[in-house]
Amino acid sequence: MFSLGPRVSFHPTERLSVLAQAAATLSLLDAELTRTEIFAWEDGTILGTWADRTDEQEWLWGASASIGLQFDISDNLYLHGAGGYDWVDSTDLTTGPDRVHMDLSGYRAEVALGWRFGR
Repeated sequence: MFSLGPRVSFHPTERLSVLAQAAATLSLLDAELTRTEIFAWEDGTILGTWADRTDEQEWLWGASASIGLQFDISDNLYLHGAGGYDWVDSTDLTTGPDRVHMDLSGYRAEVALGWRFGR
């Protein structure tokens, strides 16, 4: 996912930061669908088979919003935690006579231990 947007932070203490971010997003959906049908008698004799396959890539627009905390453990080491929601355009994929509806929107949570270089 590629995102672009403003990030606002304020520092209630010297080591703690509160962060809020909103962004426009662009996500790449890479999907491969396979569908196989087998027609057979009750005794297992196969009358016919066929398979359908779809391999698609699609760019989906969206938006995200998140809020988090960052705590400086030292000058370079920090602990980061955040949560938010991502809105992503839904899309439909087809293979043979079947259609699959994809909705990638949802909540997210992140925890990271980071290192600042050159500080």
